[in-house]
Amino acid sequence: MHSLASRSFPPVSTAPLEQSSCKRIACTTPVAVLTLALLCLNTSCLAFGFEDVGLRAKRLAETSYKKEATKLPKELEQLDYDQYRDI
Repeated sequence: MHSLASRSFPPVSTAPLEQSSCKRIACTTPVAVLTLALLCLNTSCLAFGFEDVGLRAKRLAETSYKKEATKLPKELEQLDYDQYRDI
């Protein structure tokens, strides 16, 4: 039997692996930064305050009510209060 300790192996180079990982990081970093920046800019559009709610309420109060057209199955239209409550 041969011992692994007595055998000599050629040195393994890690240079290509290190270069490819650096290239991957270099390519993904700008994308990640750009995505983060866009998310930060977009969150201001999602936030609202009391003034926004008041403005929306005022706009809705100025328009007349429009009932949305609903198309329910015949069985659901015929439900009375107690049957609806039991669901």
